[in-house]
Amino acid sequence: MKQNEKEVTVRTAKELKQAVQNKEKVIIVEGELAKKLEPLEKLKKSKNQPDINSEMSTPVAAMAMASVTAVSTAVWIVLIIAVSLLVLVALYKNYDVEVSKGDTKMKFTRN
Repeated sequence: MKQNEKEVTVRTAKELKQAVQNKEKVIIVEGELAKKLEPLEKLKKSKNQPDINSEMSTPVAAMAMASVTAVSTAVWIVLIIAVSLLVLVALYKNYDVEVSKGDTKMKFTRN
């Protein structure tokens, strides 16, 4: 995990979890992890926001997120398992997201 005063750059789920727990202001996610997190952009932009929380079961949370995006329940389940529901909910509720598709990078800014 690289860190400067304004932002933290992460490449692994473990580093992302630490950055979210530290309530970092700006989190830059790079590489494969950024690709995996791309469905969050669709979730954030959807008109119907699901009521999800970190205490839901994985299948219930995945179905709620799939119901408002064009992303399958299976993809959400894999993402929840890879990153953790707690981290996904924190990113969804507490951060704005920008995706830079050309270089596989995502920027999460705490709101």
